[in-house]
Amino acid sequence: MSVRLNELQNASVGMTVGVIEVSCLQPLNYAKNMVQQGQPLTMDPKKLYRGVGANMVNMGSCTMIQFAMGGKLKQLVAGTDADGKALRSVKPHEEMLCGIGAGITSALVGGPLELIMIQQQRKGGSTVATLGTIATPNTFYRGFIGAATAKMIFAESKIPGFFRGATFRYGRMVIAVALMDTLKDAVGPLLYPKAFE
Repeated sequence: MSVRLNELQNASVGMTVGVIEVSCLQPLNYAKNMVQQGQPLTMDPKKLYRGVGANMVNMGSCTMIQFAMGGKLKQLVAGTDADGKALRSVKPHEEMLCGIGAGITSALVGGPLELIMIQQQRKGGSTVATLGTIATPNTFYRGFIGAATAKMIFAESKIPGFFRGATFRYGRMVIAVALMDTLKDAVGPLLYPKAFE
C-alpha cells in the first residue's frame, strides 16, 4: 500500500502480489486444510493445487482491496497536495489502523472465496459446481463471526483443536508476509515507475 499510488494502481499491485503469493504457497495452504480436516496428505500436484483458481481470485481480490483501501486510508490520514503527494508521513499506529480497516473490508470478499477453495480441496469438482453447493444464505458467510465454529471445535478437541494445522498455517503466513512485503516494494515501482521517481 503506497501513498504514492492511486487506488487503481494500489489495487493492481495488490492483485499481482496476491496471485504470486498463492502460486508459491498453495501447497502449504492445502496441507493446513487437510490437517485441519483430518484428511491424508499427498504430494500429487493435482491435489496440492486443487482449488488454486479460487484461491488466486480470493487472495488476489483480498490483497487488491487491502492495497487500494489501505493506500486510500493512508492518503486520507496523511493528507495530499494538489499533485497527490503526501503532506506528511503516516505514523506507525495510523498505519496499523489503516491496515485493520483494509483487512476487515477484504475479509467480506475473502470469506466466501476461501470457503470455495477449501471445499474444492476436500471434495474436488469445479469452481462453478462447488459454488452451486455452498451459495446459500445459511452457508456463504458461515464461520465469518466464528462463534458456532469455535464452539464446535472446542466441543470436539478442546484447546488443541484450535491449533490443528498450525505448523502449515504459521509457516505459510510467515512466508506470505515476507513475500508480500518484498513484492509490494518491487512490483509497485516496476508497474508504475513514474510514481516512484
